[in-house]
Amino acid sequence: LIYVGHFMSSWGDRMWYFAIPLFLMDLDPNSLFLTAAYGLTLSASVLLFAPLVGDWIDRTERLRALVISLVIQNMSVITSATILLLNREFGDNEADYAIAIKISALLLGAIAILASTATQIILQKDWIVVIAAKRTDFLTGLNAMMRRIDLFTKILSPLACGQIMAVATLTGGAIFILCWNTASMFAEYFLLKSVYNRTPALAVKGQSEEDVIEMEELGNGLEDQDEITEKNNHKKEKPVKKKKSVFQKMFGFILVIKDGWKLYMDQVIALAGLGMAFLYLTVLGFGYVTTSYAYNQCFSEFLVGITLASAGFTGIVGTFIFPILSSRFGLVKAGLYSGIFQVLTLIPCIASVFVSGSPFYLLPANQISTNHTIVPTTPLAPTSAFNRTHSLGYSTLPYTSENPSFVEFPPPESFLSMWLLVGGLVAARAGLWSFDLTITQLYQENVVESERGIVNGVQTSLNMLMDLLMYIAVLFLSKPDEFGILVLASSAAVTTGYIFYGVFTFR
Repeated sequence: LIYVGHFMSSWGDRMWYFAIPLFLMDLDPNSLFLTAAYGLTLSASVLLFAPLVGDWIDRTERLRALVISLVIQNMSVITSATILLLNREFGDNEADYAIAIKISALLLGAIAILASTATQIILQKDWIVVIAAKRTDFLTGLNAMMRRIDLFTKILSPLACGQIMAVATLTGGAIFILCWNTASMFAEYFLLKSVYNRTPALAVKGQSEEDVIEMEELGNGLEDQDEITEKNNHKKEKPVKKKKSVFQKMFGFILVIKDGWKLYMDQVIALAGLGMAFLYLTVLGFGYVTTSYAYNQCFSEFLVGITLASAGFTGIVGTFIFPILSSRFGLVKAGLYSGIFQVLTLIPCIASVFVSGSPFYLLPANQISTNHTIVPTTPLAPTSAFNRTHSLGYSTLPYTSENPSFVEFPPPESFLSMWLLVGGLVAARAGLWSFDLTITQLYQENVVESERGIVNGVQTSLNMLMDLLMYIAVLFLSKPDEFGILVLASSAAVTTGYIFYGVFTFR
């Protein structure tokens, strides 16, 4: 039941994340400013308020917290989709009220992402720990299956939503998302309410910080995990938190955030979490930055789609590798070996900066033509020199000519650089998701029950801080021939993250 509920929630989230940039571009088709503002708003919201969300989860009864999060998350999406749909059908993007629609989209997006973060913490960081009832192997299986569902929906949900929009336009897509989230909200509630009723332990929530999770004898190479748990058991007892009034919470949120960060750093596994955060300080993924770079280097939509699907497949493979590594070498060393594998996949990524076809401006071959000849285009005068072709799955038109601010570049002399980069990124997903599962289970097994919410909230906030720093770096190094610097810096950041984890492992 919890798998079905998580599938429905994840599918809806993935559809909305795919659709919202299209709706925003429909609002402001001549600029990427609104889309960038939306992403920045979401990242800043999680960075600032995730610790508060986690603290609220710790202080709220489990089922009540879940219901509130589900309702807010789905109603935010439903309201936002309704506003954008009505504006598309009956509104005018040039009218004075258009700014209010744009602001509402940003605010509702921020509310939705915070509610989604709360739902993820509740289900993936707390509920499944209680359901596993200290059965480590069972918990490993639960974590792996939840991650497989995430990756499965990440591959198929955008494809399904895109197909609906291709047939029924954005209007049909918005109506489908509205119907899905409305039905999903009620279905998820009844499914997870059944899980709650069938698991009496969920009704009992730890009230004190001394209620540390005791691990059973793990054996089979898990001695390192026992040592971590033993350290947690010998942590100095802290006084029970006093309940704060609503007034104190409203005006004392800064102290809550500060105390949350201090509590996070006091955790035995904080160094491992810090290592995980560094993996967000990278362009070596399949986000907007790398996808845009691939288009710039004349990868067609078809090749980008194949690449994303391949990355999703290797990520799913990683979720099957993780239980095997964990049972054979122990949880901590499973993360170490996953990290070593991902670091090895950085080699082709780094090589891609220096081989034939790389636009990196420091290469001698590119010194002659550092000043690219830009061929401007307009909707009325497309350039005949660079016609789109898909004979080999490549495109010589990385950006649409419907926006005159975008420019076209001739295809590179070789695609060796791109294939090395893509190959490294696809292979890395197996190690990344296996490592992610390691961190998830370390937090589940070593964070006191009464502190799970705020500690995981701080971890999410730290991840988002690194993500913001990455986007800031991209703002300063936004040219395609500077992407090589971002690749090298990202490789250094990923390696640093695993160095932190290595220190944690052997400490």
